[in-house]
Amino acid sequence: MADRTAEDDPWVAIEMAAVLGTAAVTLVAIPFATQVVNARAVAGLNVVSALVSSLRIAAEGHWADPAQAFPAEARGAMPGPIVWWFIASTVMVAACTAATLTWRRVDAYVSRASLARRPYDARGSRQRTWARRRDLRDAIVRSRQPGRFTLGRLDGRLIASHPESHVALIAPTRSGKTTRYVIPWLLEHDGPAVVTSTKLDVVEATAEARARDDGRVWIWDPFGAESATWSPLRGCDDWSYALAQAQWIADAADGGDSEIAAYWRGEAAKLLAPLLHAAALDKQTMSTVLAWVDAQEIRKPVGILSDAARVDAKRQIEAVSKLDDRNKGTTYMSAGSLLAAYRYPELERAGDEFTLDEFLSKAKSTLYVVASARHQRLLGPLVVGLLSSILHEAADRTRQQKPLERSLRLLLDETANIAPLRDLPSHLSQAAGNGVRIATIWQSLAQIHERYPRGADGVLANSTTKLFLGPVTDEKTRRFVQGLIGEEPKVTTSKTVAGAFGDAARASRTRSQHARSAASAPQLQQLARDRALLVEGAQKPATLTTAAWWEDWPTIGS
Repeated sequence: MADRTAEDDPWVAIEMAAVLGTAAVTLVAIPFATQVVNARAVAGLNVVSALVSSLRIAAEGHWADPAQAFPAEARGAMPGPIVWWFIASTVMVAACTAATLTWRRVDAYVSRASLARRPYDARGSRQRTWARRRDLRDAIVRSRQPGRFTLGRLDGRLIASHPESHVALIAPTRSGKTTRYVIPWLLEHDGPAVVTSTKLDVVEATAEARARDDGRVWIWDPFGAESATWSPLRGCDDWSYALAQAQWIADAADGGDSEIAAYWRGEAAKLLAPLLHAAALDKQTMSTVLAWVDAQEIRKPVGILSDAARVDAKRQIEAVSKLDDRNKGTTYMSAGSLLAAYRYPELERAGDEFTLDEFLSKAKSTLYVVASARHQRLLGPLVVGLLSSILHEAADRTRQQKPLERSLRLLLDETANIAPLRDLPSHLSQAAGNGVRIATIWQSLAQIHERYPRGADGVLANSTTKLFLGPVTDEKTRRFVQGLIGEEPKVTTSKTVAGAFGDAARASRTRSQHARSAASAPQLQQLARDRALLVEGAQKPATLTTAAWWEDWPTIGS
């Protein structure tokens, strides 16, 4: 059970008494059961004689005919040896089963959170450190559930996240996160899904399966051989949406959370919004928007906005044009850097167009977003704009009382580099209510803190399911894990011998107890590739067994 010692925990003595009591009850029940089954009556037995006679079977060796150990008046109601032992075996199995089930429930109760538990609490002063199956009863599933993230196996049982949980997976490079989690999470889901990746391995492993049953697949890989198309201009004929899209794109800019960086992001968004609005109204492309930015063009977009009587948008772009040359130049330069991807002709080539309506209307639609390491910074603003538009649409449908029929799953591999959503903590706090479940994947906690200096705690707090893959070697992740798991007691015994040179030697033993981390640095560094450390909500931590998707294919489905 929990990590306890007899000196400070009454449950140690209670456990011992329970074992002896169960054994005594079983020994008493066996002879009564043999008489009831054989003669439909009890004869010549009471509790004491039944217990003493049962013990005599072993003491006097009455194995061949156990009835001989009982008083003469009781033997007549007992069956022959074979039936006697069959009944005895049945009683013992029943007693062991009942005792085991009871012990599991009691153990789970005793091991619940120890916050504010008194030393004299009947459950003991400390809880067990690591979870067992009975501690994660609500997380155990018979098979993969479409609405839940499957996390691994504990003692052979499949463990899944809470239906409304978001997941934070912290896994260093080459730890198996794609094959053990990203691909299975996509294959098990039966609703719309978005997955980001640096390579096509996820596409190659899952696209065929996701396309079955009328599933729709888009692969947005602008620098790949083939790619779907998407334009930030879609929807920007609405001024409010253009304002939002401009801010989403600007928020992906590098520069951190300093006041200066935030100011220039705001100025870039202030310029981009009317340009996006004008281009959408005039059916232009993003290349045209970039050309306007490069040339600091004002006449053409103002003319479009004037003809459409878009006063607010026109006023905003005219305000930018009236800035002094230095500030205006910096504003246009900031906006141009956000749209740098559109300097490449690959971004404007023809392809299958991705649309939000079709994506969310298909039960099993999938959007793959692929950005290699050398293109991540270039494509970052567009990926953020794309993901933000999807999250915005899901929230908008909820507000209109038209929620998604099936939950939308976002699997954001390399979140910090491919999908650096500035409002990620906010999205995590609200998305579940909009039918969206998000799994963010990071290389380390240091990466989260680097990307979100002020929001890292929000990311971790709102990702109530946390998974760690080994090896865990960076200090920030190690300290965080050790803080979550806590400490466990370690008892040491020292022996002191006094007296020498003919004097009578006197030996004394000293027993001491101290706390140590339940997960030491070497243990975390040696976390095996097929293991994952799970911290699920308020439950105890657990180490799970994981398998690559092809090894676990029967549980995922084909």
